[in-house]
Amino acid sequence: MEDFIVDTESWRIAYLAVDTRDWWPGKNVLLPTDWIAAVDWPERIVTVTATSDQVKDAPEWHPGQQISSGFQDELRNYYAAQQNATASAPDQIATRRV
Repeated sequence: MEDFIVDTESWRIAYLAVDTRDWWPGKNVLLPTDWIAAVDWPERIVTVTATSDQVKDAPEWHPGQQISSGFQDELRNYYAAQQNATASAPDQIATRRV
């Protein structure tokens, strides 16, 4: 996890910004906060209810890029489809040190 993306209207954390290069030749992605299963602050570990492949295949985000409504729609559509897939395999979650 690299950062939080905050909704400037509601001031809630909307996404976790994740740099996947520590996992594989990767990219930066945004994960919705409702995918957070657990946070272990002393160990600096965030567990999300997504498989590594779901994170790997997420739409790429470029740090500093404005998050347009079109990109938000793309994220919502991708994560809605992935939540349905994860529901059928809930034991497959990604845990990464932040």
